[in-house]
Amino acid sequence: KLSEDELFFYEDKVCGEADAVYRFCFGICGDQKQAYETVKLTYKKSAETIKRLVNIAETEALRAELVKISFEMLVAKKAKSKSGSSPFAKYLGALSTEQKAVVLAKDVVGLSAKQVGYVLGQDELFVRRELAAARKQLPKNFGK
Repeated sequence: KLSEDELFFYEDKVCGEADAVYRFCFGICGDQKQAYETVKLTYKKSAETIKRLVNIAETEALRAELVKISFEMLVAKKAKSKSGSSPFAKYLGALSTEQKAVVLAKDVVGLSAKQVGYVLGQDELFVRRELAAARKQLPKNFGK
């Protein structure tokens, strides 16, 4: 059972990151239902570890922790991006799962390279290399 302070923290801080976590999940799997289910499971797992999360004061660090939980779930499910007809799916279609994760976590969710490294279990140099390689593969005129 959560204390009043933990419940307030969960509602105020953790739940406020749901949109960022959803955008990340949807970008990886390309499926709205799977992204939604992954977010629900992420929040269920985060509620189980609330005592640890309460100690994360910075919003960006909390966001990184939630994205890490969701990424681990997607990898465990071996989530493959669906080849949808949305411009977003076409934009990221040629990238590997790790490259998608790097681009999404850095450019969409707004994590630092260090935090993206934490999410992926890699160092900052790996993140920077993957981000550069991914950006070379992305269409230059997306969204125009």
